[in-house]
Amino acid sequence: MTGGHFEREAEPVVGHELATARRIEGGNDPGQGALGSEPPRQPPGVPAPGVVEQLRPGMEVRGSDTNRIGWIKTVRGRDAHVSRQLARDLYIPLDAFQAVVQDCAYLAVPQSEVDAQDWPGPPILG
Repeated sequence: MTGGHFEREAEPVVGHELATARRIEGGNDPGQGALGSEPPRQPPGVPAPGVVEQLRPGMEVRGSDTNRIGWIKTVRGRDAHVSRQLARDLYIPLDAFQAVVQDCAYLAVPQSEVDAQDWPGPPILG
């Protein structure tokens, strides 16, 4: 922190609300307000601490670029069923969720890369 203002990193922050939550919570480094800092990376298959417990049906889902992806229908053992408008629903692995801010869950990937993740969807014909 310099002169009461937070320094910005070269990389853009992941959404205004997410950055604000990090500043309020003190960031990722004890004793330091880490506005714009990257959240700690989890090993593959391990959800970010505290995020999974906050996921619930009806919660909006956004990409790391803050663009809307859809809404959580259900949270299951290893994934969340996410309903998307004008696109096939997806089962998004819980380890893909980076943060929850207010009533919005953020993924670790931008919206433009969601379909490239090869996450499964529910059967087309029930």
